[in-house]
Amino acid sequence: MSILKIVLQPIVENAIYHGIKERRGPGLITIEAERENDMLIIRIRDNGKGIKPETLQQLRTNVNLFLEKGDKEGGQRLTKGYGLINVHARLRLTFGEPYGVKIDSVFNEGTVVTIFHPILEGGVETKRA
Repeated sequence: MSILKIVLQPIVENAIYHGIKERRGPGLITIEAERENDMLIIRIRDNGKGIKPETLQQLRTNVNLFLEKGDKEGGQRLTKGYGLINVHARLRLTFGEPYGVKIDSVFNEGTVVTIFHPILEGGVETKRA
């Protein structure tokens, strides 16, 4: 089974840098994968600092706006979530909907990023027009 290159690295790096690094004491990052019909669902979970609700909402908005408007929103460059946005955009542009990234977080408890990727046997295919 194959997945797109550089899908996990930015998400795990974010978990370390923004989650675990900001926490007191040791942290934990888990990566789980499961097959559901023709979809591979990968969850990267950390018990780090988590994301404040207003920041989480802005991050979710940025992820969705990027595909519509590029890296500028109303003339201002997006400043948060480039790794997450890049992974989401590459999944959507390569495979279409319903693939991409979803982020959930509870401040002071941790974050879960869920990646929705098609099941690929033998190599990466691109979406057909």
